[in-house]
Amino acid sequence: MRMRQLNRLPKCRYFVPAKYIESVSKICKEFGEMHQHGCEDLLSPNIVPVLPGESYEINRKWRVEVFKTDHVVDSVGYVLYYSNASVANVPSIAYTGDTRFSIFATPAHPDLLRVQLLITEATYLDKRESNYERCDMYGHIHITDIFQNAHLFQNILYLHLIHFSDRYSVDEIEMFCKQRAPPQLKHKIYPSYMLKLTNSYLRDY
Repeated sequence: MRMRQLNRLPKCRYFVPAKYIESVSKICKEFGEMHQHGCEDLLSPNIVPVLPGESYEINRKWRVEVFKTDHVVDSVGYVLYYSNASVANVPSIAYTGDTRFSIFATPAHPDLLRVQLLITEATYLDKRESNYERCDMYGHIHITDIFQNAHLFQNILYLHLIHFSDRYSVDEIEMFCKQRAPPQLKHKIYPSYMLKLTNSYLRDY
């Protein structure tokens, strides 16, 4: 929000699960009041409450549908649809946030596995039994589940993996995602570790 203000961008809408509207509004307000000159977007954010099963128009080209995910707290994911003069309602991007693999085994949304870009988590990588237990206990995904069910992602063009545990280095993430992935997924997987690279640089510095 602050970045938008600094770049003189107009206020935008923030789609937030209805249950967390009050909490998010309080966080924004408290953070906004810490700024010397304030931040209008933080002090009075345009937050749109969303519910699973609902659809929301973003602009003429984009709309988003909300679906329930499987985490330890109430959580949702999003499927974004693109339209223009030539095409209408193309399932383009899906974002799951923190979730268990169950949303893929039994698709939580009819277009979840038909999007061009899927952004989902892969918290655990190595095969220690305790990690599988943590996945279920804390509502996360083990990358082995993705690898062993590669057929589910056959229609996905780009699989962007996020939320890796801090116990893994960038090199380990790269190895697991690129070297150990099944052939049908190797060209699709793009691990996100920019934050880890930044943290590594700060530690070395």
